[in-house]
Amino acid sequence: MINKEIYSELKKRIVFLDYKPKQVLNIKKLAKEFGVSPMPIREVLILLEPKS
Repeated sequence: MINKEIYSELKKRIVFLDYKPKQVLNIKKLAKEFGVSPMPIREVLILLEPKS
């Protein structure tokens, strides 16, 4: 499933600090990079948000 691939890739980038802490990610840019609409990116980012 494509969302799992996006999830894995974004999580890897976060873990390896490709994105700085508190960095705002551009959903449209990520959607274009992954070749999907913005909605799957939003869904994955919600899953990756830290839980309080």
